[in-house]
Amino acid sequence: MAETRLSVDDLIWPVFVRSGAGKIEEVSSMPGAERVSLDRLAAHVETAAQLRIPMVALFPVTSAELKDADGTEATNPDNLICQAARLLKREFPELGLLGDVALDLYTTHGHDGVLRDGRVANDESVAVLARIIHRTARNRPRPPNTWARDFIAKNFTKQPIRIVVNDIKGLALTAHFS
Repeated sequence: MAETRLSVDDLIWPVFVRSGAGKIEEVSSMPGAERVSLDRLAAHVETAAQLRIPMVALFPVTSAELKDADGTEATNPDNLICQAARLLKREFPELGLLGDVALDLYTTHGHDGVLRDGRVANDESVAVLARIIHRTARNRPRPPNTWARDFIAKNFTKQPIRIVVNDIKGLALTAHFS
């Protein structure tokens, strides 16, 4: 009989980041989880670092005024998730970061793709998602190339897929399409 073993190396600490300063608020649907502003982020993640949890998953809470139909805030190099990633890599260089590559956090309609005439525009959505990957991975040692765009385009289907970008030291990205 096989046993399942779980260690701290298997854990990912979810971190919900919000705009503002001096903010910590409970996530009512997730007991024990909190949304923290950037100025409180390092102290919040310090616990994960002390427990030697190897990775945190960043979930930005995009304010309504930054959302639009095309999710343009997602490609802003100074958006909330980029600021959080830079701060955490500066404070905890060995900590892995996980970011969701999706548009739903940045669109007014809540879809993971760009909508045109009420339908997801696949080619346009793929191009935006590739820009998000490049924007998020900007701190890697070499400049981004087109591999992410090509990979997404080749594998973009109506079925949900998951992309894990694993050639970026200390940063993993996932993309979900549905």
